[in-house]
Amino acid sequence: MGVSDRLRRFAFPRPTVFPAVGWDGEGPLVEVLRRGLLQPVRAPHDSDLMLLSGRIPKAWSGPLRSLFEPLALPRLAVWLRPADGDTAPEGVPLIGAEPRGSNLDAF
Repeated sequence: MGVSDRLRRFAFPRPTVFPAVGWDGEGPLVEVLRRGLLQPVRAPHDSDLMLLSGRIPKAWSGPLRSLFEPLALPRLAVWLRPADGDTAPEGVPLIGAEPRGSNLDAF
């Protein structure tokens, strides 16, 4: 069962996401959004979760935390981990940070 299924059971029929795209993160983000299970929004306060994609620099931890705080409770962040196994981003609590067969398997 992927993250989308878990969120739908939790209460979100089609979760809205605020994407934060790091290096090499545009491809995985586009693939997840193409599936139509998540709806992107332009502001964190309009989203159900934050979706991090690609390599997230450590220097972004403060700004990510600032963007994460306006999310409605329960606040969630999901990271589409790069295939080369980058270290987890700091600043927000993550779900889905462990590697899987494909970084898109969670959805």
